Amino acid sequence: MKRYFIFLMGIWALQACYKEKALTPTVLESATSKFDFPQGTSPADSAIADIYEKYGVKLIYREFTQSDVDRGWKSPEGESFISTKCEWEYLGESAQLEQAVGILKEKVFDLLPDAVVKAALRACPYLYVADDIRYAEGSREQMSIYPVKGLDSWMVSVALGHQQPDNHSMRVFYPAQIMCEMFVYAYAGGDVTLPPEFFEELNTDVLTLKSYTAATKAGSGTPDYENYWARRGFPPAVLPTGRIFTGPSHASCAINPSVMPPLTAATREVSQFFLFLCLDYNFSWSTYFEQPDGIFYDCPKLKTRLELFVNRMKEYGIDFEAIRAKLYEGSTMDKSPSRYASKNNSQDLTFIYADY
Repeated sequence: MKRYFIFLMGIWALQACYKEKALTPTVLESATSKFDFPQGTSPADSAIADIYEKYGVKLIYREFTQSDVDRGWKSPEGESFISTKCEWEYLGESAQLEQAVGILKEKVFDLLPDAVVKAALRACPYLYVADDIRYAEGSREQMSIYPVKGLDSWMVSVALGHQQPDNHSMRVFYPAQIMCEMFVYAYAGGDVTLPPEFFEELNTDVLTLKSYTAATKAGSGTPDYENYWARRGFPPAVLPTGRIFTGPSHASCAINPSVMPPLTAATREVSQFFLFLCLDYNFSWSTYFEQPDGIFYDCPKLKTRLELFVNRMKEYGIDFEAIRAKLYEGSTMDKSPSRYASKNNSQDLTFIYADY
């Protein structure tokens, strides 16, 4: 009987050790190693290995499947309870991989401080790099998506077939959107903050006047003049195509809530400030705020908020002038501040600004 008891105690001890081992970080880490890494031996793979050493995220460019991607609670654009099924093109020859990694390194990783990138990707072991990601079903079938956000990964499109020098949406806006996603994650996690006065004295209780022309026509001191969205301190909208729209930010703008802690209604516009300052090639205090025909003329609240945002981001190492210079490097698109796309030319990808 005594031997039997000792035998049972031995079995129990072995089981306890096994269970304890199953919960150790080493075993859990091995469970997430779904891919051989790096996936090749080219110079691009060496750059990928360097990115992993620096940020802790593995760039995977082949062998991932829909089951790897389809692990989010929301659709790729952040909307709830919509199909996440998508399709994509894998990167092909080594030249494609080298170009893709170069775009991500130069226009995303190198433009954000390390702390922001690490904060954004701390719970994201994989970054799937693909080409031309599209919805595979539903009302948006074949519509491009960017990026796809899952529980343990993002999938980003480098749009190699759309890198023409005059293509604003793909060449300029998509890298900015990846940066903005990282910024939003870092902000939602408290790794980036804004001073309290940035959110003070914002009037959100009255109907927003969308028309600058109508506000100007009404004249100083009138309700329409005072209720103009920029005069109340709100930024312009950046549309899902990346165009800066002459209207206020709203729920269908470029950044929807992520699968991580979403921004609240009060702070959602933070992403719009970030995108506007990344994309507006002609950003100028004098042009917008001091000239009577400027879209932000007599809008001191917005000017103060923009200055607060820019100065605070400098403290974190985010330089919007450097970001704009890199994003627009080599582009040949018409960057004139007076060149606004209308409904008639809304499909022209060379426009930066829109008014429709």
